[in-house]
Amino acid sequence: MKLKVHHNVWKIILFIGIVLLIIFRFDHFTAIVKRIGAAATPILIGLALAFILNIIMVKYEKLYFPKSTRNRVVKSRRPICLTLAILSVLLVFYFIGSMVIPQFIKSVQVLVASLPELAQKAWNFAIERGLDPTQVGINPDMWNQPSSELVQKAMEFGRNFMGGFLNIITSVFGVVTNILMGFAFAIFLLGGKEKILHSIGRVLKAYLPKEKVITLYRNAAVFNQTFKDFFGGQFIEAIIIGVIATSGMLLLRLPYATMIGSVVGLTNIIPIIGPFIGGAIGVLLILLENPIQALVFAAFVLVLQQIEGNILYPRVVGSSIGLAGIWVFAAIILGTGLFGLIGALLAVPITASLYKILKYDVEKKEEALREKIKKDYDPEIVIVEHE
Repeated sequence: MKLKVHHNVWKIILFIGIVLLIIFRFDHFTAIVKRIGAAATPILIGLALAFILNIIMVKYEKLYFPKSTRNRVVKSRRPICLTLAILSVLLVFYFIGSMVIPQFIKSVQVLVASLPELAQKAWNFAIERGLDPTQVGINPDMWNQPSSELVQKAMEFGRNFMGGFLNIITSVFGVVTNILMGFAFAIFLLGGKEKILHSIGRVLKAYLPKEKVITLYRNAAVFNQTFKDFFGGQFIEAIIIGVIATSGMLLLRLPYATMIGSVVGLTNIIPIIGPFIGGAIGVLLILLENPIQALVFAAFVLVLQQIEGNILYPRVVGSSIGLAGIWVFAAIILGTGLFGLIGALLAVPITASLYKILKYDVEKKEEALREKIKKDYDPEIVIVEHE
């Protein structure tokens, strides 16, 4: 007992010391974290690629003579299915890199270049209806001069936006060395994932109590399933929405159908706020061509969002997320504010996983409390125990 108390005291002292060190040397702490993060980038990329490839590889393994016990089939199943998974991912990346992303960049460039014309139309619209924009400090010469303040700000906004977007693309796809190292790490993980998981399990069982190991396995399974369901569903839904948006715009004879349809599909990967971003870009682009068509597109997007929210999302993503809308929205706001685009993408599955784990723990404690109350106060149980 004394040894246990002594051990716990040292744990508390060590924890307090680490907290104080982080507080008083926060700049050094953040610098160390950044260095570790930079060094671990290939591993993180490899883990992400392994997660994606594993989902596809498992699907192929279920199709590749799953009931066959022939030695040749068993030995070739993993290499062939892993190769097919890699080719599938490369095909998706090629499609996004060659079609969707260029369309998105082109739409932003067109929008930024057309801001002066849009401002002039807004000015004319106000004047025709007897309004005086100069009363709120708006000068018509602001957009008539090439070196005007409005044009400069618009171009600066465009450069900053495009620069930030291109930095994201560069950080994900442009760091060739990290991606190749991460790719090799992912192949290594998937090639022997059963042995690796078995080794990790042995280490956990050797140093942790059985109950802790079971809890870790259960929580890891929750995170794994939630992330698979979320990203798989979001990706499929984004393709469906992009195809529907493009087809609907072609039927309605709206301009920039392919461009805007691709943007709407791409931004739809981000829950809640993504569709509004894509719809807003589309409305502004079409507004430059024809205000009436812009209103038609806005109505079309609203109908499309209703179809997505009430029909597609429940069936494609389903109840796998298990979060109320308010918590999804809060998670996206917090994730975006802390980590930008990556935070917006990861906030919902992380929050949903934590919610499921907390819900399970609460229900388990409530069940234990009900059993205790029943045992303490149920007359039949008391009589049986006394007998």
